[in-house]
Parts: sequence; C-alpha cells; structure tokens
Amino acid sequence: MNPELFFSLARPLSPIYASLMRLREKLYDKNILLKSHRLDKPVISIGNLSMGGTGKTPHVIEIARFLVDNSFKVCVLTRGYGSKAGKGPLLVKDDFKDTSILGDEPVLIYESVKGVNVVVGSNRLGGAIWARKNLDVDVFLLDDGFQHLALRRDIDIVLLPYEDPFSGGRVFPGGYLREPISALKRANCFILTSSPDFYDKKYVKDELQDMFPHIPVFLSKKIFKNISNLKGDILSPGFLEAKNVIGFCGIAKPKGFKNTLIELGCNVIKFVSFKDHYEYKEKDIKDIYEMLKISKAHFLMTTSKDGVKLDNILKQVNNKELYKSFLEKLLILNIKV
Repeated sequence: MNPELFFSLARPLSPIYASLMRLREKLYDKNILLKSHRLDKPVISIGNLSMGGTGKTPHVIEIARFLVDNSFKVCVLTRGYGSKAGKGPLLVKDDFKDTSILGDEPVLIYESVKGVNVVVGSNRLGGAIWARKNLDVDVFLLDDGFQHLALRRDIDIVLLPYEDPFSGGRVFPGGYLREPISALKRANCFILTSSPDFYDKKYVKDELQDMFPHIPVFLSKKIFKNISNLKGDILSPGFLEAKNVIGFCGIAKPKGFKNTLIELGCNVIKFVSFKDHYEYKEKDIKDIYEMLKISKAHFLMTTSKDGVKLDNILKQVNNKELYKSFLEKLLILNIKV
C-alpha cells in the first residue's frame, strides 16, 4: 500500500499513538513500570524523530572517528536494521562481518572507523553491560537511540532533515513521526542534515530555535569523500569525469546518490534503485552485470552501504568468472558529513 494512502486512512489513530508515546516517556522518566538505566561510562545518542533516512550512520561514523582520533575507546551500540542478531549481543569482527546476520550499517561503521567496537542487538542495555565486561570502553555511541529510553544518555543528538524538520508534523500511523514534536525537548542539540549551506540563516534554523530556545541547532551536509573499489584501492576524484556508468543502490533516498554521480561528471546512462537495506542475491548480480554489458558502460557505481553487502554476497557467487568481472567494474562512492 502507498504510504500516503495508509497514513490518510490511519490518521484517526494518531492521537492515540501520540498519547501512548507521551505516557511511555513519563513512565521511563519517573522509573515507573519502565526502568531507565545509567551506565558507568558516558553515552552519546544519535537519533531522530521521524521514520526513514536522516543520515544517522554517516553521523555515527564521523562522531566515532573524532572520538577514536582523540584516543577514546568507542563502542557503538546498534540494533542493526534487518539483522538476525535478535536481542544480541553480537560483536562485529574481522572474521565476522556477515551483513545477512549483522545488517549492513553495523559492518559499514566497523569498516569505516579503525579501532571502533560495534555491538549489534535490539537490547542495547544488555549489549552495553556485555561490552563493559568484555571490552575496553571509554564512551558508548547509541545508534538510533532517541526512542531507546531504557538506556540513559549524557548527550542526546537529534538529526532533523533540513528541508522538512518535522516530516509533515503527523505522528504515526497518520504520518512519519515516531513521537510527537514535543518529545524534542529531551534533546541536547539538533543537527539539521543535508543543509544547503553551513552558514545558512534561513527560517528553518530560526524556527527550530524559536520553538526550543534552550537547545542549540547545528547544520551538516554530506560531501564527496573518495571513490574506491572492494579491493581497497582509492581512485582520484576526477576519475569518473565523462565516464558512462550504471548507478544502483538500496538506500532510503537514492536521488541524492544519483545527483552526486552527476555532480562528479558521470554520464549516468541507467540508474536502478532497490528498497532500503536490500539484500542482494546472485540473480541481482547477474542482472546488473548484464545491463553493463548491453549498455557498454565503463563502470558500475554504488554506495558504501551497498558495498559492504555486495562484498559479502559476491564471495558466495558460484560463477567465479562473473565474480571477477563484476568486481573489476564495481566502484564505490564514499561520502562523509
């Protein structure tokens, strides 16, 4: 069913859901029936108010990298969307990076930040307790943690999309919001993502500041980092200029990826988008490579999040010639915030 049609039909239920979320917040705050636990190490939460992609993973990566570069021992606690970890905990390791079990984002975080620990499981409190017993941790990063009230945090960072911070303003099931807008009072800071300009002074930032004057507002945007392949080679930024490419991805907002390819000077002769967190199969590999042969494009382009999944599935492809040929033509576009 079309999401907008579903939201329209379910809109009468939104006030009930919003009331339940407010009640849940109060119960956690008062430690009545629902207990909120504090760890003996600092916890930084990176989360959002709405469903859908607001770029949490790139922000988690940059914050983790900043902390690691400043000699902190960092442990990321993540549910791992689409993972088979259950309550967990599962620890991402060099010899255990199976995205079909762990999910794509935990593996991407682990591979993007040298020295970071990533613990996967829906029970983030249990994961943190396990990590304190088994790992050396100075600080925890709680991925997608704004609604995870069972674990108290020292800093609550909330990401809001610049173009529509409140995602239409309607609470699920009548809209995209996970909680009422009033829940934002719990935040310690806001980051407006995909900002067109770091120094933008338009109404979006001012409006948010007027509503929550005690909470600072920051801006972020995604920028091109580099091009790589699954062998680990880094290519120059101008490498793609005037090259014919086929772009494909399974992310929440594929249009941004396509636009970046165009900005880099590529000729995007075909673009295929799969659903977010899509698990590629061998048939998909064959179909995409067939497109490449028919079109005579120079390369296949995808995102870093798709890259970690493809690395996993390509190793399982029975046709070794296909594996080798696909690997030679596949390039990864890496971004950072």
